[in-house]
Amino acid sequence: MKKLCCVLFIACCALALFCDESWIIPLDSLIYRRAEELFLCEGKVPLFEETPVIAEELKNQLAQLSENARDTEIVEQINELNAEVNLLFPLLSPLVELGFSAGLDSESGRQHMIPTYDYHGVSTGPDKDILDFTYMYEINELPSVIKAGFIAQAGGFSLLFLPEIRETTTALLEDENITNIPGDLTSINFYSLPFRGISTYYNAPIELRLGRDKLHVGPSTWGGLTLNKHVPYYDYIKARFFIPGFSLSSYVINLNPIMTRNESDYLNTLDSAEYKKLEPNGTKNGDPYMDRFKNLVLSKATFIPWDWLLFSITQCNLVGGRPLEISDFNPLLVFHNNFDEGTYSVPLSVTATVVPYKGIKIYGEWYFYDAPAGDETDPDENAFAMGYQLGFTLLSNPFFQLGPGRFRLDAEITYVDPWTYGKAYDLRKFTSRFVYVESFIGRRWVDYPLGFYLGPDVIDIHCSVSYGIPGEWEAELHWNTTAKGQVDLYGWGEDNDYYHIGETGYPLSWAPTGTVEWTHAITLSGYWVITKGVTVKAWYRLQHIKNRYNTADAGEFYHWAGASAVWKLF
Repeated sequence: MKKLCCVLFIACCALALFCDESWIIPLDSLIYRRAEELFLCEGKVPLFEETPVIAEELKNQLAQLSENARDTEIVEQINELNAEVNLLFPLLSPLVELGFSAGLDSESGRQHMIPTYDYHGVSTGPDKDILDFTYMYEINELPSVIKAGFIAQAGGFSLLFLPEIRETTTALLEDENITNIPGDLTSINFYSLPFRGISTYYNAPIELRLGRDKLHVGPSTWGGLTLNKHVPYYDYIKARFFIPGFSLSSYVINLNPIMTRNESDYLNTLDSAEYKKLEPNGTKNGDPYMDRFKNLVLSKATFIPWDWLLFSITQCNLVGGRPLEISDFNPLLVFHNNFDEGTYSVPLSVTATVVPYKGIKIYGEWYFYDAPAGDETDPDENAFAMGYQLGFTLLSNPFFQLGPGRFRLDAEITYVDPWTYGKAYDLRKFTSRFVYVESFIGRRWVDYPLGFYLGPDVIDIHCSVSYGIPGEWEAELHWNTTAKGQVDLYGWGEDNDYYHIGETGYPLSWAPTGTVEWTHAITLSGYWVITKGVTVKAWYRLQHIKNRYNTADAGEFYHWAGASAVWKLF
């Protein structure tokens, strides 16, 4: 027995020597912000435009940065960050996290952010209600009561499993519970599957992933135009090939094809002779694409010709109503005619990030949603829908030092055309549908925008200034203004099937359409890492909404104060 134990011990040690850090650093980790600032202080673009990143790759990037860094203080920070990336145990490491949050809203309660509506405004039963996604963003940011799982890795392979216990959205939205601690067993979410669980293989120049996790693609601080990083998770497969200065990634994201009763009824109308006459190319062998499938295939090429410049080209191929085919994986499909006019589009996204001087980052993204196809020659079709985004980051470190910390200024402005992300065909709308299953209660339906986090027909402006020591403590003052038009994820007006006929009053423009809902918000927040693994956050937000839900003269002031504490035991 002793011999067997010795052999196992030696084998484990041998595996540890050859073990790559192939586990994925969570998207919400402070490590990314700290690493980004280290690159900017050296006048170089951050090399991780696709997050989350595998730990081994981030460590390699930091090692290269350390070799060329001229500032000894930066080298010390890099070494500290590298040590923080390491797991407690290299082969099998437990993951245990406890979370607590509490918040107080204005008198109208938390539901001030929750316009609950049915698709097309028609009641389809309590289990068919579709909750507004904007408040669900806040619900999903609250820490889970318990997360407990593990990371296992060896020889470039890793397996991460992290189930969690959450307060149900029902208790948080309707029972006015001011904390995330369940009041009784019926308030615990037992049935929603883990939000994070993924297997990976990493061995340069190849990376493979399969599982469930958050994703972010692009340089944006608050939310890019290509893939919404605020969606709770994506079920996806990723394959990536990379060499110095270039990488090519391909994602297959499986989306929920479940439909409401009205959506199913509308889908059935596509099988009519009248529709087939109007949309001859929206069918296959004379039948419309009606199979319950919905997948997003992303192909992203990233180029870094110089240390100070990064640009990328991304293709977004949303395939709905039919299974995937080999042609759907063509990374140049956007330049082809896919003979599916009127119900289909393959958007193109182009991003660029420039670091013209140490501590300054300028970035932008252009999203081209809908090129005119053969049947889109009428002005009412509103082809050429686009999105635009421009932002910058400015760090004080390279210019002056004030106290122990540093100042950081971030700003970002985004405009998305009214007809971006939408088609009449429900299975091809750029939405990610979640059905939250909750114990003893039922289901909550939420449609999250798949591209920009606020959907189409919007102007969104952010500006924030912060001061602190990254990774230790930081205080931030954030200002946000949003102008949201009347075209939403489902279309415009009461009969919002995204029909363009008779909507010439809402063409593509440089301003949101109709009665615009204006939201102004100021948020003061901060975090403090008390000790390694224990982080405390607090925030206060004052918000004013004018023309709420696009209704003239409707509006009110709201506020929300809250705090949270997260203890990562392992």
